[in-house]
Amino acid sequence: MLRLAWPFVLGVAVATGTEPRPEPAMFLLAASSVLLLLMMLLPTDPARLWRRGAMLTFWLMAYGAAWQAYRSPRNDALHASNVLSGEATGAVWVSR
Repeated sequence: MLRLAWPFVLGVAVATGTEPRPEPAMFLLAASSVLLLLMMLLPTDPARLWRRGAMLTFWLMAYGAAWQAYRSPRNDALHASNVLSGEATGAVWVSR
């Protein structure tokens, strides 16, 4: 499980430091999703199975970066830091 979590966390950390716009991050996620799907569905010999794991690692990093780019306070209008008023600084806004 940790092998799957570290690439995601690394993608979130990179996106936190660089603050990309959501559109390029989502495009990278979509492109890597297509490549991952092709690698998983196409037959391969046992000597090259490691490529699937490498592609999954790249996809998890792209997913983490896209998640952070989409959910960052700068890009998300519904983020708690953007909707809280001065009177209710400890409250969390719940969508309808």
